[in-house]
Amino acid sequence: MIENSETPDSKAVHEWMENSRFDTRVAEDVFAALEEMDDFTTGQRPDIILLDVESCKADLPIIRGTIEASHHGDVAIMAISDLSESSVERGAFEGNLEAVVAHLDELIPQESAI
Repeated sequence: MIENSETPDSKAVHEWMENSRFDTRVAEDVFAALEEMDDFTTGQRPDIILLDVESCKADLPIIRGTIEASHHGDVAIMAISDLSESSVERGAFEGNLEAVVAHLDELIPQESAI
């Protein structure tokens, strides 16, 4: 989840994700995100689904509940916003792309070159 998609910081996050090693898709709402996760025609679930929201503080509990209900908690949800009470343990990062990248590297380690 990313808050305020029209800000320079949000645009930078989108650009970084598009150029990263991660298979990244963009979803306009939680239902599009669920569809991306459940699209059996692609053969593989994307690493990251960017979901733009108006307010992470208001939307995070709703989106987390919706996704966890359909995927039984096997999906990590991270929010990038201006939350003053950001918490890596809860998956909320206060405008900190470096912390998000580090957390993604923990969740999805880069495969070793053979």
